[in-house]
Amino acid sequence: MGIKFRLSPELFREMQKSLTRSIAVEQGCFLLCSESKANGDHIIIANELLPLESSDFAIQKYDQLTVSPTAMLRISRIAQAKNVGLCFVHTHPMSSMQVDFSPADNYGNVYSFTFFNRMLPTQSNTALVFSGDMKAVSGRLYHSAHNWERINSVNIAGHPSLLITMGSNTIREVS
Repeated sequence: MGIKFRLSPELFREMQKSLTRSIAVEQGCFLLCSESKANGDHIIIANELLPLESSDFAIQKYDQLTVSPTAMLRISRIAQAKNVGLCFVHTHPMSSMQVDFSPADNYGNVYSFTFFNRMLPTQSNTALVFSGDMKAVSGRLYHSAHNWERINSVNIAGHPSLLITMGSNTIREVS
């Protein structure tokens, strides 16, 4: 039982390309996600990538990333129209092999997920942070700005060569 995050290899590669275009600064994007429940698991399924451009960031540095309110509103309205949840994905370019949410992430996510959960109150809204080499990830499901659960696994369907550590967990390859 737990929270599982799934995406296709094609979507992962598209996201990876977006997130690694510059390793000098943090990068970010959004995923539109549906969800299901099976065998006691809450499964978040990434369906579509919404890349962000430099103009979508209020702050973009090597150790800090802030999406502009205008971009957050635009992305939220797309999710509303499609009746899906959001996953905010970003990188910590200086990390390798291990990654977790930083104190700056914790602070910023309070404001971001207050907004996302107000705009999308019936959806599951999540966040993933990847290491700069995209080999480690940490994730959260936000029930509210201050109430979140750790995502237990990230699955890349049909991608047997990909191995990404997630704390003591591993991104699992499933057929």
